[in-house]
Formats: sequence, C-alpha cells, structure tokens
Amino acid sequence: MAIRATERQPEPSIRAAYTIEEFCEAYRIHRETVRRMINSGKLKTFKIGRRRLIPVEAAEALKAA
Repeated sequence: MAIRATERQPEPSIRAAYTIEEFCEAYRIHRETVRRMINSGKLKTFKIGRRRLIPVEAAEALKAA
C-alpha cells in the first residue's frame, strides 16, 4: 500500500520527560518502587503544576547505574 503525497508521516516525538506512569511502563518498574526511589533521592523529578515528571536524563542515568 503506497502512501499518498498528501498523507503525512508522524514525526518521532522528542521526549524531555516521563510521567511516573510512562516511566513505569517503559522501564517495567512498579509504581511503588519508583515512589521509593524518588523519596530516597535516587531518581530526580520535577513538577509542573500537579504533575510530577522524570527527566529523560535522570531515567537514563538510573539505567546506566
């Protein structure tokens, strides 16, 4: 099946941060484990409004450790 010239391919998203739920799904870690890592300071987060987000750099640093 050919793609018509008028159809646009979605651009890959450039992620700056994960929500806690997205992080849990991507790294296959239980939500409570993530909460413990945040509370102990092992995982850095920031807040925008009521949302707590995990920077991609912090996620990659955790994976590398």
